Amino acid sequence: MLGRDFYNLLRTGQQVSIEFRQDCLNWEGYEEPGMRARICGAPREPNSDGVFQVSISFKEFDEFNKQFESSNYYDTNYYDRNRQPTLTAREAGYYTETTKMYLGMDDPMDGYFVVLDDLPLYALYQQHIQDGGTKSYVQFLEWLVSAVIVDSQVREKVLDSFSNSGIKS
Repeated sequence: MLGRDFYNLLRTGQQVSIEFRQDCLNWEGYEEPGMRARICGAPREPNSDGVFQVSISFKEFDEFNKQFESSNYYDTNYYDRNRQPTLTAREAGYYTETTKMYLGMDDPMDGYFVVLDDLPLYALYQQHIQDGGTKSYVQFLEWLVSAVIVDSQVREKVLDSFSNSGIKS
């Protein structure tokens, strides 16, 4: 997916969540591979260099993201003779629930993040929420695993979701 494809997706008004990939480490910010965020609102119009801005929120995935936080800040109150970072962004006081990303219209996005709404299990979770469900994403996945083992109708729905997405089970 190119930046312009992502920009056009956001312009439709669709609720979009993303999961960061390895290349996000090239950015200055809190995000690390595996973390998730929700896009907040419409993107700003691209500037003359073809760069557009989007706001993102980590709030919905705060507990989930903690497992991916790594120490990449230095503690000025502690001398580490190996000069290794010892604090996460949260511990260093640099974590914020919302931030901005700047993306190029012609840049490939796949190395930086994937759109979660394109993933079949997340799509099933979104349906759960639309149907009035109240489980968190992790609770939903735990329920789904147990249901797939026990309930053949749920198993068929999950397998259909994978086959429709092109993912082989």
